Amino acid sequence: MSNTKLKMSMKEYKELLSCNLQGVDFNNVGDSILADELDIYMDGINDWNKVYGEVPTLKGWTEGRYYECEYPNINPNHKKLMDVLEEKKPKSVCEVGAGCGMVSKYCYNLLGSDVELTCVEGSPTHREHMKENFSKSSSIILPQIEVGANIVEGIAQDLPLEDNSVELLYTCTVTMHIPFLMIPEALKEFVRVSSKYIVHVENLNDKINTVAMGRQQSELNRLCIDYKKMYEKLGVKTISYELFDDPWAPCQYVCYVGEKM
Repeated sequence: MSNTKLKMSMKEYKELLSCNLQGVDFNNVGDSILADELDIYMDGINDWNKVYGEVPTLKGWTEGRYYECEYPNINPNHKKLMDVLEEKKPKSVCEVGAGCGMVSKYCYNLLGSDVELTCVEGSPTHREHMKENFSKSSSIILPQIEVGANIVEGIAQDLPLEDNSVELLYTCTVTMHIPFLMIPEALKEFVRVSSKYIVHVENLNDKINTVAMGRQQSELNRLCIDYKKMYEKLGVKTISYELFDDPWAPCQYVCYVGEKM
């Protein structure tokens, strides 16, 4: 490795990468290819707008067909997540890749002010949107409530949170945009930080691939995550794995719920 240090051995990294829906065996992929891709990603993440792009205003998060569903008739992806949260009723929750905090606001409204809510977001622009959205004076994204949350700067591969510090950690339409070669680092961090549950609501990427490649070179970054197999290797038991149709595009989403063993 040159600039990026893996939080695991190359052997473990390749074993996790081999948990993909295409069945690619990474024992046949050179270490230097993987090292170069990791470096490219971690170097580029310092300029968030170049890697992923940023929504310019809080109002911008409500535009387009994906957010035409206004509270309480929320997007089906968000509804799947709220159903899990309502069932598990966690005392502490962390959203990784919280964006403007739209989904975290739904979570806070559902679970009540006693929930300990942490929102991790890499974009400084989006963290400002979140602060605006979490103010009761803001009516751009409903419900119009004051949200008590700890807003943290960070990325999925390097969470600035303590081990086992949240009961339930989730992503909603986030890992679907992360280059596949970066996924093992992210999922290992999720397992480290969560004390019990990990939940994902994500596009499978098998039909419509939504990975943001940025400056990445290798097409291996477009492989699809096998959540069940990868989490099993990380010591997480699959509680439920539900596939459902995207109402606006010819592809499927997965709602994955895992529990640490």
